[in-house]
Amino acid sequence: MAKSLFFRKALLRFLEIFLGHHHPLVAKYLAYLGRHYNTKGNSAKAELFFVRSLQIREDVFGPEHPTVADSLNRLAKLYEEMSDFNRSEFLYKRAHKIEEEHPAEAIAC
Repeated sequence: MAKSLFFRKALLRFLEIFLGHHHPLVAKYLAYLGRHYNTKGNSAKAELFFVRSLQIREDVFGPEHPTVADSLNRLAKLYEEMSDFNRSEFLYKRAHKIEEEHPAEAIAC
C-alpha cells in the first residue's frame, strides 16, 4: 500500500509541475486522494485534499459551478462523518443551491 501511495503522490507532483497548481485535473486528483485518505480513516489528511480541491475548482470554474457543488458535497460528507454538523450543513446547503440552479449540469467528479 505504501508503494501505491508513493506513486499517487508522485502523479500529483507531475500534474502540478506540468499543468500548474490550479488546473482542473489537479483538483480532480486531489479529490481522489482525499477519498483515498477518507476510506483509510485519515480524516485530517482527507480534509486537506478536499479543501485544496475545492479551492482550485472555485478559482477555475467560479463559486457557483456544478463541479464546485461536487467538491462541497464531498467535504460536507467528511465533516458529517467527523460529527462537525455545523460545517457539514452549511456546505450541503451551498451545494444544494448550486445544484438547484444548474440541474442539468450536475456532475460527479
